[in-house]
Amino acid sequence: YYFNTHGFIFYAGARISKMLGMPDQYALADKIYVEPRINLQWNAPFVTIAGKELKTDVTLGYGSLYKQPTLSMLYPNLRYFDFQQLNFHHSNPDLRYVNFMTYALDVTNYNLVAAKNIKKEIRLDFSYDNHQFCITYFNEDMKSGFRSVNRFNTFYYNRYDATGLDLENLTEKPNINDLPYEEQYNVSIYGLQENGSRTLKKGIEFGYQSPRFKGINTRITVNGAWFKTLYENSTPHYERPSQSIGGISFPYVGIYNNDLGYTNSGLNYNAIIDTYLKELDMNLSLSLQGTLFLNKERSNRVAEPFTYFDKDGTMFEFTEADKTDLYKQWLVRNVSTTDNLATNYTFDVVANLKATKRLYSDLKASLFVNRLVSYYAPYTFNGRSIERNLWNEPYFGMELTFNF
Repeated sequence: YYFNTHGFIFYAGARISKMLGMPDQYALADKIYVEPRINLQWNAPFVTIAGKELKTDVTLGYGSLYKQPTLSMLYPNLRYFDFQQLNFHHSNPDLRYVNFMTYALDVTNYNLVAAKNIKKEIRLDFSYDNHQFCITYFNEDMKSGFRSVNRFNTFYYNRYDATGLDLENLTEKPNINDLPYEEQYNVSIYGLQENGSRTLKKGIEFGYQSPRFKGINTRITVNGAWFKTLYENSTPHYERPSQSIGGISFPYVGIYNNDLGYTNSGLNYNAIIDTYLKELDMNLSLSLQGTLFLNKERSNRVAEPFTYFDKDGTMFEFTEADKTDLYKQWLVRNVSTTDNLATNYTFDVVANLKATKRLYSDLKASLFVNRLVSYYAPYTFNGRSIERNLWNEPYFGMELTFNF
């Protein structure tokens, strides 16, 4: 649509999807997902500066995307847990006997649904005297991503005592129904898929391309992005100490605040200088790429759980008295000073060189040298300067491009 010297372009659409053939017990069975996509662009009127026109475009975008769980998430194999109840060894092989209690656990999460991702962005494009510049702000958020979580279950079994058997006069294998036993338990861990992961991405992308300067026939292209990405889990973290009590697994499982998340932020860049040699029909390009900075911040890791449960699944609030309890004190995790420190990397640069020659009208050959020069500046962590010995050896290669 055009109004006077203004131009408007509007795109809209939607995708509709559904998982077919899902049994009724799944949350996905009756869900229909609609993914709208919208783009609106405004072509602003030209502005004349020094006798040349400045062209400006503004673009708004919105879209959603659903990622369906995989078949291995929807139909996981049964988990089997085997516990030895009796291991009777006799000099006569025919009288040896081993007995196990086996549990088959269904680890299917029937409440699993599609992970929803929403992206919003705004973009500005400028064009003036063959100079091109663009800048984009984007925000992308997925709050229901898939993650594997730890879950615990208590399994009970019997430990049979065969020490009272008359080994010399034994004529048949032991019968566990005639043996004394002691009931024991094991708190075992297993994995479960759930919608409990969040990824939030936001940042600013930018790009610039110059015209080819007369005389040297050289063009400069610069692009890069500042980004900040948050990774976190929306559900608490389950963890059990590795200690055992009398050879039996620890009877308590701690539930901790989400402390496995982290945030990455940085500024990447890529600068390309290319020159076209018309007499040789050859293009030479030098690229400098790397990061100006890269920061990694971890979520605050707390040693104590906010609650815990015992082998029977009963929940309790973790108190100050539990820190000195004979058993519950082991629920307090070791947290070092560096667990909650951020890592801030500094400048680095890698130089690449490439030469492209047209041999025939439809055939081009390129020779490149990647990582010709690389440099990684030292950074500071925990008050100490750390050198980064990330020496990357150059490597060479050749490309052939044929258009038909």
